Amino acid sequence: MIEYDGYKIAAPDALETPAMVVFEDKLDHNTAAMCEIAGGGGNLMVHVKTHKTEAIVRRQIDAGVAGFKCATVKELEVTLEAGASEAILAYPQVQRRKVERLAALMDRFADRQVHTIVSADEHVAVLRDVAGAQSRQFNVMIDVDAGMHRTGVSFDDAEGLYRVVDEDAHLRASGIHLYDGHEHFSDPVEREAAANRQIGRLQKLKAQLERAGVSVPRIVAGCTFSYPYYARTEGMHGSPGTCTYWDLGYDGTLPDQPYQF
Repeated sequence: MIEYDGYKIAAPDALETPAMVVFEDKLDHNTAAMCEIAGGGGNLMVHVKTHKTEAIVRRQIDAGVAGFKCATVKELEVTLEAGASEAILAYPQVQRRKVERLAALMDRFADRQVHTIVSADEHVAVLRDVAGAQSRQFNVMIDVDAGMHRTGVSFDDAEGLYRVVDEDAHLRASGIHLYDGHEHFSDPVEREAAANRQIGRLQKLKAQLERAGVSVPRIVAGCTFSYPYYARTEGMHGSPGTCTYWDLGYDGTLPDQPYQF
């Protein structure tokens, strides 16, 4: 027996090292904590990039998580195979072959709601080309740059890009996505203020579009630092990730959070 601070391995000699060990009670605790902090799992689109594991997606579905975000087509496939009713391919696609794989997954899981994202005309073009060739429609969210400058269209140009998607016969504008992973504030007051600034900008953009008669079905935003603030805002879903497998870095910068290693 190996036992340390509540973590136990009954038969360590049965494991060939190095081995990754997941303590299921800790995993379930973290999922439950995510849901509670968000005001319920129905307010969450949990990122699978941390674990990339079908079994964990299943457990999170059982805990009431509404949907999932995926970084790759393969992650999306795993998530849909696990039974997710809704999932977002949350990185823009530029390769026709990848979009064709996305389309094949949509056909295979036709009873699920699958979205992809765009942040530039090139992303729209490749989706339009495949959709036109296959006489289909893609659910498309626009990705807005929160200031990280890694992906996303600027807030100034977001309305125009959303309109381009909305007006395309082969694309359905299904909402707005935002990732604020650069805003890592340990102080809860600063953390909330930063999230509220982004929430205000998103609400303003949504209002502008709706006044013009354009539907914005949902907003998915945030990261492990900020997801609770989006999750508890009407019309929005929060998107945590790392809290599934809590780590030392996050524990040091977010000491007020209830997650376990």
